[in-house]
Amino acid sequence: MQGVMGIWWGALALVAASVLWMLQLILTRRLREAAERRQAGEQRKLQGALLGLAAGEPEARTTLVSTTRTVHIAAALVRLQQVVKGRELERVGEALREAGVEERLQACARRGPRRDRLVCIEALCAFPAEDVKADLLEISREPDPGISLAALRALRTMGHPVSLADLARDAYKPGGRTLDRLDLAGRIAEDEPEQAYAYILDPQVSDVVRIRLIDCVAESRRSSALAPMVALARSEEKPAVRAAAVRGLGKFGYCNAEDILADALASPHWEVRAEAASAAPLCRASSQVSRLGELLDDDVWIVRYNAGRALLRMATAGRRKLAELAEHGDVRPRRVASFLLSGQAG
Repeated sequence: MQGVMGIWWGALALVAASVLWMLQLILTRRLREAAERRQAGEQRKLQGALLGLAAGEPEARTTLVSTTRTVHIAAALVRLQQVVKGRELERVGEALREAGVEERLQACARRGPRRDRLVCIEALCAFPAEDVKADLLEISREPDPGISLAALRALRTMGHPVSLADLARDAYKPGGRTLDRLDLAGRIAEDEPEQAYAYILDPQVSDVVRIRLIDCVAESRRSSALAPMVALARSEEKPAVRAAAVRGLGKFGYCNAEDILADALASPHWEVRAEAASAAPLCRASSQVSRLGELLDDDVWIVRYNAGRALLRMATAGRRKLAELAEHGDVRPRRVASFLLSGQAG
């Protein structure tokens, strides 16, 4: 009997603990939602005050001055910049400068909690003055890659020239927002392609940045980008960078790439072979049909697949080679060729 009662008491304890846990979750969620509503209300109030300050409303200045946390003003200003542009935003910036808010944002951007600094740096885009740009340039040289990138992005938004060297530096440093850094590098490459070419050819620049820049200039299909692309596809020592350059030649549809592709298809590095196989039909490299057929027996599956897909896209000669391998090839080539000719590959 005592054993049964113990089980019952244990079950009741578990039920009570579960109920208390659920109540705690519900209460936590309610408190968080209330805090979010309160914060959203404060943000709307501050955004209204920012616009009111530009319109000369005296109570708006009082609202901003009484806001103790500068980061709250910065967050409201960042949101405002998403909807207010041109002369109206300039008036907001001028009014904030007169009210001393700009100095508070600059001070917050220079020191303080990291999250607050990031928000204040972004907010400073509303003040394209030379002293603000000088501050951001100094901040961009800090060792923290996230802070450095935020400052570079702000400078870029303000129309200040941003060097690719700054973006390439420490692109893989722990703590850095590599994807954001690469996105910004891509934007610069699109706007200033001539500047990008030198960094594409520079082995001291990090590989990940070079590959991003290669992809960007290849997408642009500017004739001036072809020379550095050909140079890298011929002789680049780093396999990932060379593979990106070969991929770029395919995007260009470069028809004089027969010798480059022949060498790349024989590369000891699988990523170079795979990209060369994909580029072959785009570059109309019909002389490489035999070599592509040999790659259907490659040890790396993506090389086999890309070579088969290339043959499929190379009209009569390519399909004839696939049909030959499907009937008389060794096990792996026969399997890949039969699969592709059956249409199952899509």
